[in-house]
Amino acid sequence: MHKTRATLIIDSGVILAALNARDKHHQWAKDVLQNNIPPFLVCEAVLTEVAYFLRTQLTAADAKRAFTSLQAMIQIQMVVIDFEAKKHYERIFALMDEYAPSMDFADACVVVMTELTAKPKVLTVDKRDFSTYRRLGEKSIPFDAP
Repeated sequence: MHKTRATLIIDSGVILAALNARDKHHQWAKDVLQNNIPPFLVCEAVLTEVAYFLRTQLTAADAKRAFTSLQAMIQIQMVVIDFEAKKHYERIFALMDEYAPSMDFADACVVVMTELTAKPKVLTVDKRDFSTYRRLGEKSIPFDAP
């Protein structure tokens, strides 16, 4: 019997950890990206969070190197933008309202991405929130976290 592979959806914390050698989850993030088969799906909100935190948490030189690495990940399609938030605003905002104040826009987009995917798995460092969030109102979200 052929086993279907999970669709891997990646949260901002994993990308941040992989790009920042001083992050406490750096080695785990590097390992999870190396030990899984791309592409890793993201939404633009996740990339926006990544850009913001790289700019605010790293020195200018380290941030520049991290942005170069992120750009390469996108160009080789290791990381693929695969979500149009404007098509799902109603559901995104409903989730944000339901899980306020802990759920931000990016997390809501990730949850909706899982709802649009037959066999999703989220790669995240946010174990607490993704243990709480539910897809389709009742189903737990399969995820890997350190």
